[in-house]
Parts: sequence; C-alpha cells; structure tokens
Amino acid sequence: GIISFNLKNLDSNLVGTLLDSYGIAVRTGKHCAHILHKKINQEGTVRVSYYLYNTFEEIDKFISALHEIVDIT
Repeated sequence: GIISFNLKNLDSNLVGTLLDSYGIAVRTGKHCAHILHKKINQEGTVRVSYYLYNTFEEIDKFISALHEIVDIT
C-alpha cells in the first residue's frame, strides 16, 4: 500500500529528513500531483510504501519514529 500524509505544522521535507535519520526511507514532495497539492493547499506530502516483504517490526519502527518526531518538534 501507499500512504501520503503530513504531520501538523511540520514541513514534509523535514519529516522525510528526520525519518531518514531513523533509517526509514520515504519520498517527499508533490509526487507528480501538483494540482492536487495546490487544491489541498499543501507544498508537499510524505509518502510511505509498504508491501508483503515488509515486516511488522519495520512498520512498528516507522510508527515509533513518527511518535518521536511529533514529540520532539
């Protein structure tokens, strides 16, 4: 699956950089959807993708990292 999201009051590029520091690879930006981002009034989003080969541990690591990022900002 693919999930695009933003964290309230945080720039998507900053979130991507912070997730990278946890060893988590995501994409940030407009993802070839400039019109949509303009319509939702966003400069960009964070996009995370997962598939059958991802483990529950990797998903837990991602969620924990998001919680930590929200807590420190």
